[in-house]
Amino acid sequence: MIQSFLLSFGIIILFSTLMLYIFTKLKQPPLLAFILTGILIGPMVLGLVTNTEEIALLVEIGIAFLLFSVGLGTDLDELKKINLGLIILPIANIIITLLVFLIFKNLLAIDFIQALYFSFIVSFSSTMLIAKILLDNFKMDSLDGRLTIGVLLVEDLIAILAIPLLKNISNLTVGLVGIIFVKAALLVVIAIILNKTIYPYIIKNAYKSDQSFFMLSIASCFLFILISVILDFPMAIGAFFGGLAISIYPYNYEISSKISGIRNLLTTIVFVSLGMKLSFNFSDNLLLLIILLILVLVIKPIIHFLFVLFSGYGSKIALGVSTYKAQISEFSLILAIQGFSLLQLTKGQYSAVIIATSLSMLLTPYIINSQQKLYLKFIKSFSNLDKNKKFTKEIDSLNSVSKDIENHLVIVGADVTSDAIIKLLGKETNNPIVLVDLNPDKISGINHNRISGICGDINYPDVFNAANIKSAKLAIITVSEFDTTARFIKNVKKVNADLPIFARAHTRKEAYKLYELGAELVIIPKVLESNYLLEKTYDFMLNQNTKSTALRSKYLEYLKKEAAKNKETTRKKESKFGFWFCN
Repeated sequence: MIQSFLLSFGIIILFSTLMLYIFTKLKQPPLLAFILTGILIGPMVLGLVTNTEEIALLVEIGIAFLLFSVGLGTDLDELKKINLGLIILPIANIIITLLVFLIFKNLLAIDFIQALYFSFIVSFSSTMLIAKILLDNFKMDSLDGRLTIGVLLVEDLIAILAIPLLKNISNLTVGLVGIIFVKAALLVVIAIILNKTIYPYIIKNAYKSDQSFFMLSIASCFLFILISVILDFPMAIGAFFGGLAISIYPYNYEISSKISGIRNLLTTIVFVSLGMKLSFNFSDNLLLLIILLILVLVIKPIIHFLFVLFSGYGSKIALGVSTYKAQISEFSLILAIQGFSLLQLTKGQYSAVIIATSLSMLLTPYIINSQQKLYLKFIKSFSNLDKNKKFTKEIDSLNSVSKDIENHLVIVGADVTSDAIIKLLGKETNNPIVLVDLNPDKISGINHNRISGICGDINYPDVFNAANIKSAKLAIITVSEFDTTARFIKNVKKVNADLPIFARAHTRKEAYKLYELGAELVIIPKVLESNYLLEKTYDFMLNQNTKSTALRSKYLEYLKKEAAKNKETTRKKESKFGFWFCN
């Protein structure tokens, strides 16, 4: 038994590594490599590996670790910001989807319980996948990114209740529903108490030792898995709350880094197992698969687009949220596994769900990358929609640039660099400043008569035009993404060829390309850092004087001031949470 498991495990790792190498060379998503690996080594093709009990257990633990990571990336303070609109949207999506399945119930040969399963499966989107894409693209703080994460958090909370409710759907009573709600509330309370009282103290001490810190992270995951098992919840739900409990800034990033090796290994096994489970012998459920894909890839994005548009965030933000949501969740996978194991779903239905889940996740990066192309293709229609101020009231409240502004400085990216530029120019010049950023908090916080803000992507026409580039004196772009910077320079040169543009790059190759596109000045932070260090080293070795001591004293004084500011900010956040929790 052990030898068979080790052989199967070894085959999965070897084939996954080979396929990942090939797909990395082809610049394709790793997810596709893992699912195709499962198809290749599974019963459909080579038949080298079957889903043994040991592999199935690893898959279950793998899903738990995925949701532990989702919990780690969830800020408890963000839960306070969830408004009524974000709560209504997932519920409305579930109801509309359920109505579709009930309409086609006879055609699909499904009963009411199966219709319920499919409506929840289709309605939930992947927090794990979207969070990773947002982080990779530096858009976690963007307005559409934050709205999407808010909706996903509500969906996760609904999923936590839906899984046990559907498990007991045949003998559901008011008392049983009450017990499930109490159990879920108990998990939430335990997570909040640990997050706000016990874990901060323990983490500070465990952080001194890498091994202690790592073991504490794993222990939190398995502590909540144990609690969820005692409460008769799936272990993945417990793992999610384990991550939520220990998601304490900035340690949550360190924890995520520490467990990344284990998580990546188990994630590989999860998606390889998905591929192994795929079966294309579902002729009776082909229509079900088609409807699942239409609902996920078309109907769900349309529902989210319309809801966000009518909420006043404009067509561009609505498009962003809708494209982020066009896939099926890891919670949906748990629901499908549960339904199949309880014989609430047939093998053909389960296979259709797995294929729809795999395809939607595979297509997600491509759909998200097509956001700008879609926007530009339908820009006339979107512009007509945005003429109605009811559809743009929220986004308009963040934009404060006068149409008559001229001889101004345009700064793209609100960060340490832009803050320093604004502080200096605020004292030295009288030129107006326009700050453009994706994060609404950085724009709404602007309170200066010479500084105005725009929330959005600078390369979208409405945002670009609002900055009035034609009449600007200088443009500075401090964002990290090379493609964004390159597109911005191209767009500027089309409307104002003489406008000087200062930019940043990561490599000399990128800097050279930006100069070719027309940038006036391109800095490479790493080169500047090394040159500065070299200069100070040379001065010290040549002069051996007290300059370095004076420099050290000034820098220490600066760091103390910044630390005091951060401490005060943290204190205010904690006091706000205390007020919210007590009320």
